[in-house]
Amino acid sequence: MATRLPPAGSRLRLARRGDARVRIGHPLGVEIAVARTVGDHRITNRVNAELRALGFEVELVPEARSTEPSSLRQIATEHGAVAGLRASPSKTGIELWIVNPATGATAYEEVVTIQSGRNDELLALRSVEVLRARLLKLGVLSNPPPAPLVIEHEPALTSPPPPLPPRTQLLTADLGMAYAWETSALSNYASARFGLTLSPTPTFSLSSFAMLPLQESQVSQSEGTASVHSTLFGLGGDAHLRWGRLGASLGAGALLAVLSVTGEAAPPYQGQHDRLFAAVPFIRVSGSARVADWLGLNLEFLAGVATPPTVVRLDLEDVAEWGRPLLTGSLTLQLGVLAHRPE
Repeated sequence: MATRLPPAGSRLRLARRGDARVRIGHPLGVEIAVARTVGDHRITNRVNAELRALGFEVELVPEARSTEPSSLRQIATEHGAVAGLRASPSKTGIELWIVNPATGATAYEEVVTIQSGRNDELLALRSVEVLRARLLKLGVLSNPPPAPLVIEHEPALTSPPPPLPPRTQLLTADLGMAYAWETSALSNYASARFGLTLSPTPTFSLSSFAMLPLQESQVSQSEGTASVHSTLFGLGGDAHLRWGRLGASLGAGALLAVLSVTGEAAPPYQGQHDRLFAAVPFIRVSGSARVADWLGLNLEFLAGVATPPTVVRLDLEDVAEWGRPLLTGSLTLQLGVLAHRPE
């Protein structure tokens, strides 16, 4: 049955019971006496290091040179130790003596050996293991060295990181509809709009686009009807202001207008077909909104003037001028093709 030990901090007292010295109480650290013999320094030093690592107090006792070495019991009791160790003269084993702290009598007396022949380090480790196991059975525990004090610093209060800015589209494909208003006698018409926009910086972009007519623009007189199909190819640059996912821009550029003019006339008049070309410098304003990182909406208003003037004639009479001025409005979806997130 294990002996109840008093709390750490009580002192060791030795009392006489017959001829034996009895350990009363529990010391600050369990003391082990290690007897030194000639030529045993390597084993003794390793035993000393292992015992101290386990929390034992170790006293190295130089044994007097004599024909009859002192017994381990005598060495341990003289130094108030619960156990004694000594390398045997043959260096093939380590002697152990352990006292029973409840009775003061010898609890264990043995020689620890190993099977692998001469191995000082293995022998030292084996003897320490045996000693510790025997002491545990007797209810004697070592006091392990105190763990290093770890000071935990409270983490500094930090504000949550700001949300990531939306990804900026470097290249978008633009798909939408355009509608042209004619200020002359020609009728208004709708077009399909396709384009690509390159934005090397968030504040500037270059775009190319085409407007393909879905309707023809017409003018009618008593002499007949003239129909104009207007196909437009454009290049432009824009400066941008952005507020989060919203933006506004102002830009300028030029259009190449390819006009297919077809006249239909009643006899005695004869209709003709012509293909005309005109340049249309323009300015434009637009507003945009990012629905998602890869998807945006853009509303644009464009104004330009065709040069040279393109005149529609019926019976040699000027009845309309195309593109003086040219006014269009466009609503497009901007689909991200290549994007990056600004720093």
